[in-house]
Order: sequence, then C-alpha cells, then structure tokens
Amino acid sequence: MTDSLKYISVLLPLNLRDFYTYSVPDSINIEIGDFVLVSFNHKNQIGIVIDFITFDTLPNFKIKDILQKDDSITPLHPTMLIFMKMFASYNLTSLGKVFNLTLHKEIFKKIPTDIFYKLSNKNNLSKKITKKQLSLIEYIADSQKSITDLKHNNFTVNYLNKQVDLGLLITYKQAKEYQQIDYNYKQAELNEEQKKVTQDLFQEISKDIFSVNLLEGVTGSGKTEVYFELINKMLTNKKQALIMLPEIALTSQIIDRFKKRFSFTPSIWHSSLSESYKANLWHQINNNQIQVLIGTRSSLFLPFKNLGLIIIDEEHESS
Repeated sequence: MTDSLKYISVLLPLNLRDFYTYSVPDSINIEIGDFVLVSFNHKNQIGIVIDFITFDTLPNFKIKDILQKDDSITPLHPTMLIFMKMFASYNLTSLGKVFNLTLHKEIFKKIPTDIFYKLSNKNNLSKKITKKQLSLIEYIADSQKSITDLKHNNFTVNYLNKQVDLGLLITYKQAKEYQQIDYNYKQAELNEEQKKVTQDLFQEISKDIFSVNLLEGVTGSGKTEVYFELINKMLTNKKQALIMLPEIALTSQIIDRFKKRFSFTPSIWHSSLSESYKANLWHQINNNQIQVLIGTRSSLFLPFKNLGLIIIDEEHESS
C-alpha cells in the first residue's frame, strides 16, 4: 500500500475475549463504532472498531488490512459500546459474545428502502411562497416524510422533485419506517397520587444517571398510566423508551392501550417476527428513528442511541 496506515482494535462477534489489530489506509475515514469487514481465521467476518492503536515501534509480524468499511450500517453509538462492556463484565462473559447478541443475522443484507423528504435549511425561493408550498412546509415541519405519506396528501413525485430543485426540500433514501408519531396526541388526566408518583420518578430519571425504581400496586391501581406518563415525558424530550414484557404477556391488549393513549403504534420485538422485519427494525433503532419499542428480553440488546427509560412490566414473572 502506498497510503500511510493507522491501526485499530476490532471486536468480532465470536466467543472471544480479545480484540484484534488491523491496519487501515489513511485515505479511509474510520471512527470508533464503525462496522468493518476483516479476514479472520481464513474467513471474512464483520467486526466493529473499538479503539485506535499507536505503536512506538512496529511489531515484527504482518498486520492485516481491513477488507472494507461497511458504510451501509450506521456506526454503533458510544453508549451501546459502554453497555456491552458493562454487561460482559457483570456477567463474566466475553465481549465478543455480547456483541453477537446485539447483531442480527440479516442486518448486513440489502434492506428495503423508501424515499424521504425534509425541509432544507437553504433554499432559492423568492419571498413569494405559493399556498401549496406553504402547505408542504407546514406538513413536513421539523420532521421527515416518506414519499408514500406525501402522495397520500396530494403531493406528486414531480412536484416534490421540483421543490428539491428549488432548494426547498432535500431527499434521501433510508430503511422504511415502521413508526409514525403525531405529537398532538391527547394528554392523560392523572389523579393526585399518580401525579405525585410520576413527578418523583421523573425527577429521579432526569438526573441522567442509572437508577432503579420499583412501582408496586395491585391490579387496576393505575401503574400503567404512571409509566405511560413517563414515556410521554421521554417523547417530549426526544428520548427513546423501551417497555420490556415477558413473551407470554406481549399481547394486543398492551398495544391497544398504548395506541389509545398516544395515537400511534409502538414498534414490537419478539421471537415470532420475521427475520427481515427484525433486521429492518434493527436498522431503524440504530438510526434513532424508533422512539418507543415494546419487546421481550432480547430487545435489551438492540442498538438504541438515546434511550432514556426502560420499563420492565410484569417484573414479578420468572421469565
């Protein structure tokens, strides 16, 4: 290679405690959390960049180059790497094994994409904006909209592409979204006791440090509404929330109750979902496009980027 090299530690999704050193040409931009393809034990393996290495003196053995950087996958967030290390240490298991739990076997396959539009910060519009353009601006606002959504609101592909040319919109492809949130959902009316508990719990959560809080009460005492209100606060603060349930309790009842409260469908994660659906959902979570997920135990290993709250419902269940 004519390029100068940098050296990285790569974690592989194997039951191994060690990291492995590879070289990368300076022409390739590498960051911690990036996915890379490497040769290991005569096989090609996907790994993740854990750290950079500097040598005072180069070792007297050959260091392999990475085969390529995988730009199709958003890098894992630093907090996910911290979680993996803490989980491995606490459970006395290898970090490679924990890394394998965070992956999904189909995430490296080509996934279905959709075309999305959002407002551009810069545009070439004159001061005169048409009524239709104003309607488009108000509809998209600070969010992103898929081409399917925009078509349903009478914006044609030709019209949208014209707005891209004018600089009003920018367009890009990404994995299809499974969650659309309308933040104008109706707020719940809590009783005084629920308000007090919610306020106390939110103060604890707002410290932005790890804490565990037990919410105990008989059936029908209003525990669900309390944690729904905490989820409401997470949504307001643009943070993600995870509701964990045992498989047996993951029924349509909790989903219907959630939809009634928030007017959108939470994403679901459990063993009966198709592999392609789970792979797509993995990418959505890794891209910070899923705000609320209801899932079983394995959902804990999904690559959340801004997780503010974990609810363990039915915590007394042995599973």
